[in-house]
Amino acid sequence: MRFQVAVCGPGRGNEEERPRARQVGRLLAEHGAGVLCGAGAGVMAAVAEGARSRGGLVIGIRPDTDRAAASGSLSAMVLTGMGEAGTPRTSPAPTR
Repeated sequence: MRFQVAVCGPGRGNEEERPRARQVGRLLAEHGAGVLCGAGAGVMAAVAEGARSRGGLVIGIRPDTDRAAASGSLSAMVLTGMGEAGTPRTSPAPTR
């Protein structure tokens, strides 16, 4: 793994977004990137599936402590237990 890329996306994702997200995951892994993403369903799970299908390292981050709700395509998982309190850490700062 030469570098890491964080991928954020909706917990659902539609029929157009999920295949594109899988392709993004495959391309990242093929180019040596480790993937950091949410550990749930939807777009983030699709990115994880794509990266793992090419042997990539995928670390999922969950805002709770629910291992059962996590994607099965993760290499490792971080359970923060912070709920929505963790969201501002990954969101852009508000502009004035």
